[in-house]
Amino acid sequence: MAQTVQSKTNSFLGIYTALLLVVLVVVQWFFPWWTLALVSAVIAFFLAKSGGDAFGKGFLVNALIWLVFALKSHFATEGILSQKVAQILPLGGSVAALTLLSVLIVGLVGGMASLSGFQIKQLLKS
Repeated sequence: MAQTVQSKTNSFLGIYTALLLVVLVVVQWFFPWWTLALVSAVIAFFLAKSGGDAFGKGFLVNALIWLVFALKSHFATEGILSQKVAQILPLGGSVAALTLLSVLIVGLVGGMASLSGFQIKQLLKS
């Protein structure tokens, strides 16, 4: 049982996840948000082992990176920008709801992009 848990932990923290994390942080720093999807698809094309692997890691890494950058932006503007955007959208002015919604959307975009990259690889194999 302990070996199974250990092997699953190592497989999550493998080269695919590490490369995805590092490259996406650099890309997010310098390029628009949607480039996260392109990079996720390309990296999944080369490194993902399965569709579930691609979607799960793509979702989690993209969501985590977006959360960090959203919090950085929130604190850099002392919450002013986040509050104004939350008031524009039908969120009742809730910055927490705005953050959760944006993290969910970016996570889904990243997960679907990664899955698409993996599926394109599968299509080209056959």
